[in-house]
Amino acid sequence: MNQIRYFLFFALTTFNIFLYAQKPLKNLKNVKVAELDLVANVTEVLPGQSIQIGLYVETEDGQFGQTRGMLKGKLKWSNFEVEVQGGKFVPPVGVNLDGPLDNLYISENHGEFINDQVLIDIRLKDDPSIRTGLTIPISYGFENEIAFYGRHGQDGSSGRNGTFNLSGNGKGTRGGRGGPGGKGPQVDVYVSTSKDFRGNTLLDVRATMNNSKDVYKTKVDPDGGKLLVYAIGGRGGSGGWGGSGDCSHDKCISTDGAMGGDGGDGGPGGSITFHISDEAMKYKGIMQGFTPGGAGGRAGNGGSGGSSCSCTGMSNTYTGGGARGQNGQPGYKGQDGSGVQFTKMTHQPN
Repeated sequence: MNQIRYFLFFALTTFNIFLYAQKPLKNLKNVKVAELDLVANVTEVLPGQSIQIGLYVETEDGQFGQTRGMLKGKLKWSNFEVEVQGGKFVPPVGVNLDGPLDNLYISENHGEFINDQVLIDIRLKDDPSIRTGLTIPISYGFENEIAFYGRHGQDGSSGRNGTFNLSGNGKGTRGGRGGPGGKGPQVDVYVSTSKDFRGNTLLDVRATMNNSKDVYKTKVDPDGGKLLVYAIGGRGGSGGWGGSGDCSHDKCISTDGAMGGDGGDGGPGGSITFHISDEAMKYKGIMQGFTPGGAGGRAGNGGSGGSSCSCTGMSNTYTGGGARGQNGQPGYKGQDGSGVQFTKMTHQPN
């Protein structure tokens, strides 16, 4: 009998311990954290990508918990201090989590990365010695597009609304024509090579527009990646809206709306020169340049017709409202640019 009682007590105790250990932690009050384990939903990331992370927590007495969000746990992120090199947290749409969120936006500026990696460091607020981290490699093996544009044309002015007041004849004026787009820029692209933390070759890319001191920087993995550069003419300005018609109850007349303005023509495309180092020259095949003309401006909408006139004491007792004015014509696409050149690099921009 004593053996049976001992067995039942042992089984019940073991079962209770199992339930206690498996019950997820809802908070970190009155517990001592033993270990943190940080996980992500990817093994490598692209610049500009959004990823999710989650944190597993184990206490000294064997309890387990996880953070809200990706891991669907109960623990708040505000229990921890989070530092990121190469990204920042953003709130997911429709979700209101406490503290730093588990949606991590990866920077598009490769200058923010450490050795082409995103570094995440997490510490327990109550005891910063309890910490964990995660290193996620950056992938540059994709079509990397860089686009530069000419100046957009000025939009046309709206036409004046018609009026029968004073000497007005009730007719609106036509919308103004949009201005032409500017010529696409002169783009210089400087391509050299470097090594990532794994020893793989990357292409270091620096691009400038119209000899500007502003330099756009990025990287491309020649194993699967491409570099696409655009020097696009400016878009033509949109045509202005036509003026609205008016109604004269005295004359029992309602005028039509005025015609919308035409869109401006797009500007011609620019030019692109690739300056390539000796080491990068063998990857010339993955570099492409495009110099399309700018899009024509949108046509302006015709003005609305004058409102319905209800007349009394005249041969006409009612006249309908004026018709809506015709839309203008869209602008023409600009001519393509002078083309793309490849040359040996002699210097790099600062």
